[in-house]
Amino acid sequence: MKKALLLALIALLGLQHPAQAQRETVNWRFGTQAGLVFPATGSPLPMSNSALIGREACSSVSDPAGNLLCYASPERVWDRANVPMPNGVLMHSNLSSTQGALLVTNPGNARQHYLFTVDAVENNLVGGLRYSIVDMSLRGGMGDIGAVKEVAVPVPGNAKLTEKLTAIRHANGRDFWIVVHGYGSDAFFSYLLTASGVSLTPVVSSLGSVHTGGGSLYANGNAVGYIRASPNGQRLAVAIRETAVEVFDFSPATGQVSNYRPVALSSVYYYGLEFSPNGSKLYVTDLTSANVWQVDLLSATLRGQVIGRPGNYTGAVLRGLDGKLYTVVELSNYLAAIPNPDNPGTSCGFVVNGAYLGAGQGRQGLPNFPNALPLPAPPLTLAFAAPLAICAGSTLAVSILASALPAGSSFAWNFGDPAAAGANTAIGATASHSYSSAGTYTVTLTATTPSGSLTTQKQVVVNAIPTLSLGPDVTLCDNAASVLLQANAQPPGSTYRWQDGSAAATYLATAPGTYRLEVRNAAGCLASAAIEITPRACRPVLIPNIITPNNDPLNQTFFLQGLTAADWAVHIYNRWGREIYRRESYDNTWAAQDQSDGIYYYLLTNAATGQHIKGWLEVRR
Repeated sequence: MKKALLLALIALLGLQHPAQAQRETVNWRFGTQAGLVFPATGSPLPMSNSALIGREACSSVSDPAGNLLCYASPERVWDRANVPMPNGVLMHSNLSSTQGALLVTNPGNARQHYLFTVDAVENNLVGGLRYSIVDMSLRGGMGDIGAVKEVAVPVPGNAKLTEKLTAIRHANGRDFWIVVHGYGSDAFFSYLLTASGVSLTPVVSSLGSVHTGGGSLYANGNAVGYIRASPNGQRLAVAIRETAVEVFDFSPATGQVSNYRPVALSSVYYYGLEFSPNGSKLYVTDLTSANVWQVDLLSATLRGQVIGRPGNYTGAVLRGLDGKLYTVVELSNYLAAIPNPDNPGTSCGFVVNGAYLGAGQGRQGLPNFPNALPLPAPPLTLAFAAPLAICAGSTLAVSILASALPAGSSFAWNFGDPAAAGANTAIGATASHSYSSAGTYTVTLTATTPSGSLTTQKQVVVNAIPTLSLGPDVTLCDNAASVLLQANAQPPGSTYRWQDGSAAATYLATAPGTYRLEVRNAAGCLASAAIEITPRACRPVLIPNIITPNNDPLNQTFFLQGLTAADWAVHIYNRWGREIYRRESYDNTWAAQDQSDGIYYYLLTNAATGQHIKGWLEVRR
């Protein structure tokens, strides 16, 4: 009853990098049989079959696919069929506790969920911090509280605790900090929840205001109000109902609270808090005027401005999976909404009728969730120091870009090349592999992190190296003019480069020496070859420039002296350029048969050496 006259809605801080929770928070159950479900796309839909009837504290949990598992108030737990769990009645808290119920999945068992509770001012806060374990393996998968029920968590100095209760994801991405605040003190208590259970020795941080007094309704009324963490867990905000709103830094690695900063607001009863997704804004609700305030967290002095007023008492503020903020309005069938919470001032777009609740009604609270549930597996990016298309025999160097992965992660590579035997695998953030054969290979990278394994793959194309030959070494007679060098046939798109930089497919060698050719195929793969041309003394070559085929013993045929005629192809042309004779392996027998006297032209070619000899010949009878 303590807040029957005052409801608070609050929107709190954001983070430098928005967290993207999985769908454990897709189902909301709150107020008077009110509920919402957030589809993968589009606006939240009303769910009016909730069995919960309560003013403030509530919590729910779904599986990673978004299927509701159970929901709870500080006094009772219901299964997904809206049936009270047989052992789900709780005795040490109160429906009027601001954040009196909080479901957190066991880091060591996804089928178990810790239900934390804190007591209310109506009970003089005597119940303290307690936890039960809801085991979803019980009752055929419908769940129930087992043997671990309402276990009291010791507080240093036996201090009383306020109604503030939240869970913050540990820096290791697996565990949680359960954070509460002392009443009558300035102390934050951070209890570590791991797979081994709840640590009974909290991290204590003493700073900020002393939470005491506030007796408009109850002498201990300043125990009322929210505590919320930013999505990245690095900031913490606290509402002290009749005193202040304060912002702190929080270390997800150590649980330590630091860097106290007060928020400059006036004439308000502080209640609800929530952070904008990018961490630049904090939203606060005013219990007396129902104003919703926005605080610029990047300003030197944390001052607020009113960005909307629903027209009735406002309570909790909560960030939905759609990135919008929603605030509950007393006895309304709608939640107010802030569609663009990162925008400054009224450009955040506050609307009164932001989400329809059907037959359900909002009261003062919204579900209490951890600040950030398990993140989706971050995509690993394979960064290749070499192109994704390489050449056979080349070394592929690979490295990993995954700065989001926690410290202590390890990396294993499989290069998809079983023929390489032991060289096919490697470990470490960088690795390399040489592919001996052309083909398409799948490179697999597996990262093992403290919270599980992640795998990603990419393909690398290994292109063949050109098959290149210039043939056997050759000799060049000291009286021969040249040798035409030419490689074996290459595929289209190939380019050539000889030792002197020339780029033709052939090369005319005019002197002895070593000649080199590089061929690069269309894929960019390179091969080289060389040929040695050595000089040798050859018998004198005498090619006649006249024959007299008149049946006397002299000069009867075109006779190649000093050459092996059979190594040469002979082509003879008349003075009009018409070929009149051809023989691929000459035999020294052409005598101008059936041709008239006159001038003729010859071309000699040697297919083995590429040599060409041409000249003229007179026929005279």
